[in-house]
Amino acid sequence: MNLSKRIPTLIVTFLLFVSTTNAQTTWNLTGNTGTTAGTHFLGTTDAKDLVFKTGAVEYLRLKTGTGNLGIGTANPATKLDIANGTSFLRIYGNAFGDIQSSASFSPHFASGSFNVFQGNVGTGTLRFQIAAGGNTYLTPVAGNVGIGTTSPIARVDIKGTGTTDNVIRVANSSNVENFIVKSNGFVYAREVQVLPSGTVFPDYVFEKDYSLMSLSELEDYINNNKHLPGVPSAKEVDNNGFGLSQMQTLQMKKIEELTLYIIELQKQINELKAKQ
Repeated sequence: MNLSKRIPTLIVTFLLFVSTTNAQTTWNLTGNTGTTAGTHFLGTTDAKDLVFKTGAVEYLRLKTGTGNLGIGTANPATKLDIANGTSFLRIYGNAFGDIQSSASFSPHFASGSFNVFQGNVGTGTLRFQIAAGGNTYLTPVAGNVGIGTTSPIARVDIKGTGTTDNVIRVANSSNVENFIVKSNGFVYAREVQVLPSGTVFPDYVFEKDYSLMSLSELEDYINNNKHLPGVPSAKEVDNNGFGLSQMQTLQMKKIEELTLYIIELQKQINELKAKQ
């Protein structure tokens, strides 16, 4: 066989093979055609991470073995791990947009703040909406929740925008207001149900062994103290206020004692009438 005559043919065949092979195993910066999903891919075939750099600095890494994607971290611990930045995630558009998840969406920060802004200008609504049967709640492990204030000093701290504006409002499904708390401390309600608090209601006044102060003793006490026995003085109320349940119980006690005085006076009146 004359090998010299076949060299040109072999060279052409080799070049065609190289050209065909390169077309299937390399990626062009201007785009590619004839690719097959699963066969052609951008990545590694050994147990090495896929790293993306700009300016010789690593910014993104796809972790081998886990498939975790890290931005700003070489050791992503979750499917998407963003670290080492002042702004972590921004979703922006001129139309309505969503962040959707069929599971829990749980942003977690070891420190710092998690801020949600409606916008820098104009007005709008920040809405939390849960499907029927779901719950919306705040569970701070430590610290306080502020509404209208960036420095809450209580577990829930609400600051109004004026001196008489509504800070809490409860209405029924027909939008009838049933409970209002104003920033000046006034509370409006249709009814207040005081729950048992351990205070004994004063029906014991009607027991046979109850020691009722005589009217002369009561008069002396009032002249000396300027208030009823067992009832806080005006100064005490000014300094400490009073509990609604406590005052209601004291008033009922005095009403029951007054009833006993009236009964006793009526007996004396009946005796006087009988002597006439």
